[in-house]
Amino acid sequence: TIAEGEALLADEMPLRLPDGSSLLISLRSYPVFENGQCTGAVVFYADISRQQKLEQEKQLFAKVIRQAPALILIADAEGGIEYVNSAFERILGFAAAELVGRPATDCLQGLDFDEQMDQVRCRLSKGEAWTGTFTNTTLHGRRVILEAAIFPIFNQRGQLTNVVAMGRDSTREQQLVEQLHHAQKMEAIGTLAASIAHEFGN
Repeated sequence: TIAEGEALLADEMPLRLPDGSSLLISLRSYPVFENGQCTGAVVFYADISRQQKLEQEKQLFAKVIRQAPALILIADAEGGIEYVNSAFERILGFAAAELVGRPATDCLQGLDFDEQMDQVRCRLSKGEAWTGTFTNTTLHGRRVILEAAIFPIFNQRGQLTNVVAMGRDSTREQQLVEQLHHAQKMEAIGTLAASIAHEFGN
């Protein structure tokens, strides 16, 4: 600053401390002129280490939510969609761009959700989470079974700011359970038929 006589603005600049540790700072350096010559500089430092750490955490959480295998929907206090992650788009067939700003109930058109909605509202009004299972027909016509959790987010004053819905696609598991039950029924029928045939033989 002194050599060039110009202001210097630097962000995310490391400042090494006497103990060997360092801080991340924002620096603003301004030249001081006397009789047309730069005779010194006024320098402002701001420690942005905590701010930088919070920003890194924010970016990490954003990546986790975006790449999570669970379906995630975040709505505002009035139920308007603010965010859906890639798993939500992939499994239910919606595009995030066409959902943001719309009521969250728009995603529930194909759900058997009407009878459970009162329970959800009741739980949220008490500040409690709701968990349950429901089915949905996607935009591609595929029937999916979702295990879901819906819970409220409050600010420091206790006011509802957001509602978060998280779901897991358990369609394949349910299909395997149904196949197992069917196989068990067929086995029981086979055993019964063999027993009856044996009695007839006697």
